[in-house]
Amino acid sequence: MSADYNPVASRYLETMGIQLIEGRDIAAGDITDAQDVVVINETLARRYFAGRKALGGRLKLFGTTRDIIGVAGDGKYTSINEAPRAALYMPVQQVYVPDATLVLKTTGDPLLVLPAVQATVRELDPNVPLFEVRTMAEHLEFATFVQRTAASVVTSLGVVALLLAAIGLYGVIAGSVAQRMSEIGMRIALGASRRDIVGMVLWQGARIAVLGLAIGLGLAVAATRLFSGLLVGVSPTDAVSYLLTIGVLAAVALGAAALPARRAARMDPLTALRHQ
Repeated sequence: MSADYNPVASRYLETMGIQLIEGRDIAAGDITDAQDVVVINETLARRYFAGRKALGGRLKLFGTTRDIIGVAGDGKYTSINEAPRAALYMPVQQVYVPDATLVLKTTGDPLLVLPAVQATVRELDPNVPLFEVRTMAEHLEFATFVQRTAASVVTSLGVVALLLAAIGLYGVIAGSVAQRMSEIGMRIALGASRRDIVGMVLWQGARIAVLGLAIGLGLAVAATRLFSGLLVGVSPTDAVSYLLTIGVLAAVALGAAALPARRAARMDPLTALRHQ
């Protein structure tokens, strides 16, 4: 059996906000002379106790048999985008560790309590160093550095691509309007309203946009596997993301086609026919 393990003190799960599904948390009474105990996570319970109740069961770890006193929710143990993995928690007073991480939960700014914590540690043992003090926000910022960097790069490239697409669509529609000046002038001379002309030009832009969206969405769905490892808390096929993307692209396409459409609607039919 392979699992991540973490020696913890009492009320660790409560402090870290880890859900306790059943049983109890590590307590202050779980000391060396007490019964050896362990809290396991959902993945471990599901993998090694399939069809059986994990709570009250026993595990043999490092030659010591431990009673399972609780089942906790899954968490992230090595990276923020990892798949669920087996993990367990043992009382730190029953498992020797040469160093430890002190976790504090505060109601206000955590840095304000740092001087008091440092003073308390010095009172306990002035030779014990206290280093790498970070807030949970700083830990999460470091843990998501790759994802945030990738998101920034992809967002920048997306903005550039969106701008190029808008310019390209505007150029295509404007060029088409210029080539169809005589046709548009004839339509206006024969009684077509400005609304009809605007609708005709916008429809041309809409057809190009719909074709581009169809091809782009197909390529995006095909490429989701390449970027799934960079996503945290979002599915590669998240419907909301796709709908927002479609909405933004459609709005940009409409705006790019609106300027040529407006220019075409204001065209003087005599000038257009004379151009012919």
